[in-house]
Amino acid sequence: MQRTLAATTAFLLMTALPAVALVYSGRSGETAFSVYAPDWTWQKGDINILVVFENPSPRPVRHTVELVLPEAFRGHFGHAGAASIPAEALTRMVDVPAGATARTALTRITALDGVPLQRYPLLLRVTREGEARAEEVPYALQTVRGAAVNPGQWALYLPAGVALAFCIVFALIFRRFAAPGAWKRPSEPIGCPKNKPGWVEQEP
Repeated sequence: MQRTLAATTAFLLMTALPAVALVYSGRSGETAFSVYAPDWTWQKGDINILVVFENPSPRPVRHTVELVLPEAFRGHFGHAGAASIPAEALTRMVDVPAGATARTALTRITALDGVPLQRYPLLLRVTREGEARAEEVPYALQTVRGAAVNPGQWALYLPAGVALAFCIVFALIFRRFAAPGAWKRPSEPIGCPKNKPGWVEQEP
């Protein structure tokens, strides 16, 4: 019992670990903002970065969000699967109404393959309109190996092949341990025992 309780507790603690992602909160002037982004991605996979602004002031404000890619790694990223990334895909402007919340996102930024797997020292820059000073959020993004098979037909053939191999193994084992033609013969009917206990026929 104690072992079962310990194993259950360990499993619950493992599942309660925080998500592997960038979660950052800061302020740009009077406006509070939060950044949510994955801190790893597969090569040939897209990342999306969400920024949420909360404006407590009585007047609307405008903010610019920019993802800064180091020049040495700019060729390692694309947009929506394309091999190049336009400047406008790295910048978003958002108007935050007075006393309200607004959201913006940098989406479909693709980590290209054909380059070594590594951790990229990216930077997220948040600037309030009319202010020269920007809030900078360091963003370390790790790339990992992509899918084991190329998308398309192989993604269909591989599961089908695994299922077929399982069926073949099952058929061989069934043939080895079952009598020939057993599946054609009906089972013997289940009859009532000769010496039934008296309580079987009792009614409450």
